[in-house]
Amino acid sequence: MTAPTPTRTGQPPLQQPAAPDAQILPPSRHKRRPIWLAAAVLLVALGSLGVWFVVSNLRDTVAVVALRNDVPRGTAITAQDLTTVDINPEPALRTVPASQLAQVVGKQAAVDLPAGTLLSPAGIADTITPPAGQSVVGLALDPGQMPAIELKVGDKVRIISTPKDQDDPPTTAPVVTVSAEVVSSTPLADTSKTRVDVLVSEQDAAKVAAISATNRVALILDNTHR
Repeated sequence: MTAPTPTRTGQPPLQQPAAPDAQILPPSRHKRRPIWLAAAVLLVALGSLGVWFVVSNLRDTVAVVALRNDVPRGTAITAQDLTTVDINPEPALRTVPASQLAQVVGKQAAVDLPAGTLLSPAGIADTITPPAGQSVVGLALDPGQMPAIELKVGDKVRIISTPKDQDDPPTTAPVVTVSAEVVSSTPLADTSKTRVDVLVSEQDAAKVAAISATNRVALILDNTHR
């Protein structure tokens, strides 16, 4: 009788041979082309934008008057003192167009005009106040010290001294009588007074200022230029 063949137990299962590692291929160069193409298009667009910006700014510039030389206040402006420059227009910047350069020549500098700056309309004037030999004095007048008629620039007036309060009416001419010309007249805020600037001779300026300080002063309108 044949003995049974013993069965082997615990034998490890047969292992399959490991598959070779999959070969890693480099990315296809064809996939990079859209990226480089997009970058090239972007660079072209940026370059076109820059050119448009420069051309647009050049197209929008305006020519204005500038100072070539220093011009002190009160000095007549000559053609040699002026030049023109191109600037980008700025609404807040007051300038004189280059087309008006000839009209500026011969006018006077209303303020000191330094070389290298743009000329402002406020920097020029036909005449300077006060002119040589005259002075401007300010008066703060109550309604009873001046006419009710509105004062205009250029009105001819007289400044006189008045007596003290409670004094008897004077029987002689005022101690001070000065001929003057109105430069400006402006109501003072929150008061009933009016600020009147008058043009007087240098010799009379001190007298007018002195009586103005005492408030014993009156302004008489002689004639008007309407």
